[in-house]
Order: sequence, then C-alpha cells, then structure tokens
Amino acid sequence: MDGCCEPVIFVSDDRPIAKDGLLGTPTNVRYAAGFELPDNDGTLQLELVPGLSADGRNLVQLSITAAGAPMNGDVDSIMEWVDKGRYAVVKCFSDVTSDEVHSNVWERI
Repeated sequence: MDGCCEPVIFVSDDRPIAKDGLLGTPTNVRYAAGFELPDNDGTLQLELVPGLSADGRNLVQLSITAAGAPMNGDVDSIMEWVDKGRYAVVKCFSDVTSDEVHSNVWERI
C-alpha cells in the first residue's frame, strides 16, 4: 500500500486573501484531503483542524480515517481489511509528519 498518502507541505506567505485586503490573513485554516487506497480497498481521509488545548494553547488536530469494506462478512475477511486500513493510517501518518515529530513526540524508533 505504499504511496497511499503523499506528504503535504503547507506554505503561508501572509498575503491577504482578498485583493483589497478586506479579509486579511486568516486566523485559522482547515485542510481536508481524500485518497483512494490501492487495489480499490477503500478510501483514506486526512483532516487538519485548528483547536485549543485545555490550557488555552493553539494546536492542530490531525485525523486520519480509513474506510472500506471487507470482501465478505466472515471474520477472517473483516480482520484482513482492518489490518489493511490500519496499515494505511499508520503509513499516511508517517508520510505527513516530520522526523522530529517521530522522535521527539512519538518516540518512534
């Protein structure tokens, strides 16, 4: 399932959205993207939304959701799809987050 979620680069140059400057620079931005999983196994949704921590600090919440259906309703087929969906979510998370986050926040080896 390699390549199910390409890395995303966010750039801000602080230009106003409207040419006359009416709207100015956004106070927050949301991002959402949908991807097809390989082999028509389902979809992957990636969403970034702004928020506040309990102590009032700004934060960004990252949500990654895999959706799809197993080949049939038996337990083995269901578990196989759950494993594929989990792999896609973990791979996407790894692809869109930095090495610094991997080592300093998630302590990934």
